[in-house]
Amino acid sequence: MQVAPGLFIFWPDEILSNAITGRYRTVSGFVTDTWSVRPTVHLTLSGRYNVTRVNTNLTHNENAEELAAYMGVDQFNVSDETFTYRKFNPALGGTWNVTPSLTAYANLSQGSRVPSPIELGCANPAAPCTIPTALTDDPFLPQVVARTGEIGARGHLNRAFNWNASVFRTNTKDDILFVSSPTQPQQGYFNSFGKTRRQGLELGLSGDKGRFSWQSAYTYLDATFQSPATLVNSANSSSDADGVYSVQPGDRIPGLPQHVFKISASYRATQALSVGLSLYAQSWQYVRGNENNQHQPGGTDADGRPFVGSGKSPGFATVNLRTRYEFQSGVSLFAEVTNLFDREYFTAGGLGVNPFVPGAGGAVGTNGFNYNSASWQNATAYAPGAPRGIWVGVAYSFGRSKTGATSD
Repeated sequence: MQVAPGLFIFWPDEILSNAITGRYRTVSGFVTDTWSVRPTVHLTLSGRYNVTRVNTNLTHNENAEELAAYMGVDQFNVSDETFTYRKFNPALGGTWNVTPSLTAYANLSQGSRVPSPIELGCANPAAPCTIPTALTDDPFLPQVVARTGEIGARGHLNRAFNWNASVFRTNTKDDILFVSSPTQPQQGYFNSFGKTRRQGLELGLSGDKGRFSWQSAYTYLDATFQSPATLVNSANSSSDADGVYSVQPGDRIPGLPQHVFKISASYRATQALSVGLSLYAQSWQYVRGNENNQHQPGGTDADGRPFVGSGKSPGFATVNLRTRYEFQSGVSLFAEVTNLFDREYFTAGGLGVNPFVPGAGGAVGTNGFNYNSASWQNATAYAPGAPRGIWVGVAYSFGRSKTGATSD
């Protein structure tokens, strides 16, 4: 295809690196009972037993030769993998109705999840994945087990304001982390990571006044590693000449902001028409590859490539607008504008080598891929949030009477 005199663009054929299909099958049994110790005190005990089989079928594998050498065989054949997981998860909770307008509660629970097919299909250090679309035959990963404790209270003031407050702690064992490969740049594999912890507090306040209603919520989250580990990412400025750096207990987990705030308000202009605004805001977070929280811009690595970017994803706030008109027939029209002010923001990020930089050897002028690898940079890559979006639609509520009320 010719797009300019002397300039041709060729679209290469699709290259299949790896292919996999996966399936979950879960059988569960659940029991629960509640005892009223006193008229105002209630205890609930429950338990759930899960048996889950995860099957992955690899139909193509570009790393077949490397895997054959790793396993000591002449030829590696793609095949099925089936893993079976069993777990009993108990829970204990209690509530105390201190007064008609105040309730205190406490909960202890255990939860678990089995690794996904993509995590099981990319868990072999000898055959890393291209983050993480290249999948290989891989070893077993244990279930992720989380134990949570929570204490809180909720109530209302003057029947117009509702509030809730709680503190929580979740200790996780065998959390799954995507680890960069020490031998294959821009590739990695999923691996179980000792212990992690997520603790914090949650506050909520809502109200209703005539045609106006609103809700707000705030979360403080302290998410940290609780086990030491050695990871690899040469784009982290604190790594050694081999790209190795250490994670210590207390280091913050990337991808999780410490502060999250939500508020929404709606106004019913008429019985049929309502409009509302909502705001979501969160603080900055560390990006993947900066698990030790030590990356700093400045300086160069062993190959002379500079370290640029903070290793953090900045905080942001977005506003959404919505409106709805309901007919008595059960039909309603709605419209919503997300990211009303078209704010540019980022939801996540990672440290890596950036080859798309200006300099000698650029593809076209100073843009595009730079073929001079000496000019590449160790940079922070960001995952952009969605731009402004406008949604318009029609909804129908079944069972709505002529008076506008829904029937059972």
